[in-house]
Amino acid sequence: MQRFTSSLTDAGAAEDVRRVANVIASHQDEIAVTVAEGGQRGSLIARILDSEFDSASANVQETAARGRQTDVAWTKLHEISVGPFRGFRWQVTVPLASRFLLFYGPNGSGKSSLCEALEYALLGECLEAEARRLDNAYFENIHAGAFVEPEARHLHQGRAVPISPDRERYYFCFIEKNRIEGFARMAARPRGGAAGAIAALFGIDPLNRYVRAFSDELVRLPLSDAETTILAARKESVAGATQILETHEADYRQLAEDELALIPPGVKIVGVVELAERVESRLAEIGDEISTPIAPKMGAVVGSLRRQRKRWVDQARLRDELDNRIAMDASQVAFSDLYDAVLKLQEVDASHCPACKTPIGQVAHNPFVHAHEQLQRLGAVSELQRQRATAEALEQVERIAFAQRASQYVREVYGEEEAGQVSDFVLSLTPDATREPGSFNLLVGYTAWWRKLLRAERICVERDESARLAEQARADLLAEQASLIQMAKNIAALRGRRATLDAATAAARAQVAAFDAENSELLSRVEAEQGANARVRRIRAAYADYVARLKTYLAGLPGQLVANLNAVAMELYNAFNEGGRPEDDLVELRLPTSPEDRVLIKTAGSPASTRDALLVLSEGHLRCLGLAILLAKNLQLELPLIVFDDVVNAIDHDHRGAIRAALFDARFARKQFIITSHSNEFIKDLQNQATSDKSKLTVIKPHSGDFQPRLVDANVSRHYVERAQAYLEHLDHRSALAHARQALECQLSQLWREMTRARIGQITLDVPGLSVEPELQHFAGKLNARWKELVAAGGELHRHGATLQPFTDAFASVVGIQHGRLWFYLNKGAHDAAELDDFEAPLVRRIVDGLAAMEVALSSMNLKKLVAS
Repeated sequence: MQRFTSSLTDAGAAEDVRRVANVIASHQDEIAVTVAEGGQRGSLIARILDSEFDSASANVQETAARGRQTDVAWTKLHEISVGPFRGFRWQVTVPLASRFLLFYGPNGSGKSSLCEALEYALLGECLEAEARRLDNAYFENIHAGAFVEPEARHLHQGRAVPISPDRERYYFCFIEKNRIEGFARMAARPRGGAAGAIAALFGIDPLNRYVRAFSDELVRLPLSDAETTILAARKESVAGATQILETHEADYRQLAEDELALIPPGVKIVGVVELAERVESRLAEIGDEISTPIAPKMGAVVGSLRRQRKRWVDQARLRDELDNRIAMDASQVAFSDLYDAVLKLQEVDASHCPACKTPIGQVAHNPFVHAHEQLQRLGAVSELQRQRATAEALEQVERIAFAQRASQYVREVYGEEEAGQVSDFVLSLTPDATREPGSFNLLVGYTAWWRKLLRAERICVERDESARLAEQARADLLAEQASLIQMAKNIAALRGRRATLDAATAAARAQVAAFDAENSELLSRVEAEQGANARVRRIRAAYADYVARLKTYLAGLPGQLVANLNAVAMELYNAFNEGGRPEDDLVELRLPTSPEDRVLIKTAGSPASTRDALLVLSEGHLRCLGLAILLAKNLQLELPLIVFDDVVNAIDHDHRGAIRAALFDARFARKQFIITSHSNEFIKDLQNQATSDKSKLTVIKPHSGDFQPRLVDANVSRHYVERAQAYLEHLDHRSALAHARQALECQLSQLWREMTRARIGQITLDVPGLSVEPELQHFAGKLNARWKELVAAGGELHRHGATLQPFTDAFASVVGIQHGRLWFYLNKGAHDAAELDDFEAPLVRRIVDGLAAMEVALSSMNLKKLVAS
């Protein structure tokens, strides 16, 4: 919650939302114990916000985790003071200076109380108590009846300095079996889903329960409307006046817009009054202008006399041409009757010549054919005569038209007398006269008369154009007049609207003012009530925004927590399962980044198939995956500490050895481990994998009647090499060899596991019979031979031979001892026997020193990475 509250500023939350966040944060413990049922939480939050919202600060507290969450000031714990607390009745200071701190004790001895003390000291709370919603009574020691907050300290410049609790920083220092088991159980449920599993693993379930109890709306903070209801009832009497006043501004605004719309664009006029004056003035001007008469148009066209004269002359010339052609064929016209008579005789006797009665077949020229041909020729002359008559009639028409057009122009310009002279002269011309050359001089432009006619035509054309322009101007004035008349009507209508609106508004204001005077006290109470309601709505809106942001944050929280963990979590998971089949190794892991996503995996055996991990992995493998994710998160945050509380109970037996070995991976080299366990064998194996100078074992024994756990520093180390060295220093060679045998078995197993993990551990062992393990010397020899192959030329580890040389030499030193009785004890166990001769001290020291050197080299060895490089 602290991180969410701190994020509100960066997320752009409004000040009121941040005020709500601060108020809720300050009462978080009180709110957390409430539930949604019956409105319990809503009522509490409503009461708190109503009381504290106005005075709350809008500045959210900056979390110490802003920027890099891992900005811690210490790299290793030094000690913790605990008690009275849970199982600790009195205060005790527990030293924590070593890198590997191992706490061994039976169930109920106080291991979990110690881990919970570490949680409280670093987080400011206990995860178990938070999950079960328990108060401080959970932390009290029932025998002391008291509770003192544990305090963890680190060493700074030689002085023990207290560490301030910070859940945001140190939450992922703790690996709880409950979270790992919850991850596996949630995955096994049909409706658990990836989001639920991640929430269980990261301990978000308490936060989920806390957030789910928030209602989306703060309905428990009510609105009050008593006074408003009374006022509404009384206002019915002035409803009409109120409506007028509510809309009068809009009405006036619309009226102003309508008035402005009447003013033509580009015209600078102040108001409708000035516009009305201008319209009236312009209408008077237009009336004067359209009263002036316009001269009628004559239809004069430039060049009309020339064209009319041409048509007259063309018809006269056509008439003369036809006369000439008819004159040429006039000699044949006299025989027309003769030819008709011959053709009529053909009807009487077509077989003889009508003149000489000679048979028609004997004459030189057939008279009937000749008469027919000549009549056809004479028919063409008739057509010419018809055309000539037509041309003469048209010439007369064109001459009259010319006379009319010319006299019209002359009459308009020079008067009626001259117009009559022109008309009489033109109409008096006979067809014969027009054939005389001199008669055309008047018409072809060589006389003063013709020039006078053309001048009259030009003047008439100009007068017609002036008349046309005057008519167009008259039309424009009439259109403008019609527009102005309509505008005048519109102005009158708008003036009427304004007068009506002014009167209605004045009356409504008077009515409302009288109402307000009569109800002044009620209006004051309504104003106060509305102010209170505005405040409630403001709080409600801020609360709704806060809850929406909180739920959005919670929905995205699992995705934020697992971001960029895929690769490291997958590597750790594969390391935990190194004893399994290679095809079961993961080649891809995709953790969910949204509530709808799943935990998806691909295996080496089926790299093309993507599967839901929660459906295909066993519960044991899911526990390994949960542990891998938590450790990956710890690595990502670069936290200095990892605390395992009885991890043996959370991980099945098949994976313990691989998990224990993974803790010594180079990536954890700078981590401090605090591990509790009730398994003696697990502690023993872990201590033998840790170098002797980095681990410390404390035994926690049940109380001896005083109800105080007994913390005993295990002076007798369970580390095999350390024990062998201790007995060697006391010259107890037999006991030294006994522990050297255990150390050699442990180191050979560790080496073979590393080689197998790197896929280079294939060896062949000879066994004397079924279910019989090979002798230690045989196993060591075979493994050493395989090691030499690997570091020799052509071997997988040849180019790293120099780096691995210390281990190679130490291994060869131990295996190279050729002493039958010594190996007999190493093979069978160095117990008491009938043969009690002493062992050779140099050989025993050679074995112990070689094992110590092998242990140091093995602690930093990663064969899988070396082979891959």
